[in-house]
Amino acid sequence: MKSIKTKIIVYLGILLLVICSGLGSTAYIIASDALTANVRESLPQLAEQAAKVVESRIDEQLTALEIFAGMDIIKDSQSSWEDKKKILDEASAKYKHKLMGLAVISGTATFTDGSTVDIKDRAYFQKAVSGIKNVSDPIISKIDGSIITCYAVPVYENGIVTGVLVALRDGSEMSNITNDMKFGKSGRAFMINKQGTKIAHSKKELVLNMDNDLQNVKSNPGLEALAKLEQRMTKGEKGAGMYSYEGVIKYLGFAPVPKTGWSIAVAAPRDEIFAELDRLGILILVFTPVIMLSGMGIGFVIARQISGPIKTASEFLEVAAAGDFSRGVPGKFLRLKDEVGVLTKSMDKMQKSVREVIKGVINESANVDHAVGAASSHMTELTSRIEDIAATTQ
Repeated sequence: MKSIKTKIIVYLGILLLVICSGLGSTAYIIASDALTANVRESLPQLAEQAAKVVESRIDEQLTALEIFAGMDIIKDSQSSWEDKKKILDEASAKYKHKLMGLAVISGTATFTDGSTVDIKDRAYFQKAVSGIKNVSDPIISKIDGSIITCYAVPVYENGIVTGVLVALRDGSEMSNITNDMKFGKSGRAFMINKQGTKIAHSKKELVLNMDNDLQNVKSNPGLEALAKLEQRMTKGEKGAGMYSYEGVIKYLGFAPVPKTGWSIAVAAPRDEIFAELDRLGILILVFTPVIMLSGMGIGFVIARQISGPIKTASEFLEVAAAGDFSRGVPGKFLRLKDEVGVLTKSMDKMQKSVREVIKGVINESANVDHAVGAASSHMTELTSRIEDIAATTQ
């Protein structure tokens, strides 16, 4: 790079590249860290809100069930099954239960379809008979083998638990609830029980198959990150994490569902969450060379303004070095107030000084020529006289 202009443009381009790359990278990293922190904070909060929704839906069903359990006909052991069935049929139709049934303290339950089933081994019955209203995990029905969720409340007569009122609902009901909970475009919620078995998921077949990642990870190591998060969920923790599922990296926020032993999670794809950040990265990559080229263009103009006078000065010095002092320094450069102006003024002063010296030399040379001419004339005259004297003497 022999040209000052080229050097200025190159150095300016390198400077802009460093500055743009540094600022762009810093902005991207700060934005990424801020977004990650926000996701890790917001997803658990969203999961907590989702847990409250699930709790509210469950409480609605249990509260309605308690109302029916408190009706005189239902709790009166002397009332006929036909009278009780009539009320339960109406309740089933109103609340869209699959079936409703009454179980005696021994565990034998009679349902509105006429079936009689022993449910004393069911956890929901055991809790209800001990006075705790509750909802079961999705389980296999003893009536038709389908997946169901059972709501159960104690039936009191004279302050003593004499039976259990049960409502059987579709096992995919919880999935319908969680499917209403979304995060962004494709973020979805799912729930697992204390054993890690899915009880609600956007893919309902996973619920029907009682899918369990804590078991699946034994044959599929790729689920390890998800299994670790679900392990925390089974312990009732609240938190967030990241995992890969079916080749898609996702962020997960989770929180416990009160009074159930369940845990609900909200998962969203990383690409979707970071879409705007990735867009920022692309803009940085696009605008960095644009800014560089713009800066180099401005640098070219500036470099030309700086190098132009210097180039003219160097050309002037080359001519002067060759002995030609006839060319003057252009007036526009002499009017400059910067260092280039100082340089050209000095050159002009030097040129004028050299001119004066040359003029002095020329004048002195002329005087010398005149003196030499006069001396030569005198010598000629003297010689002539000497010759005349010599001739006379002869």
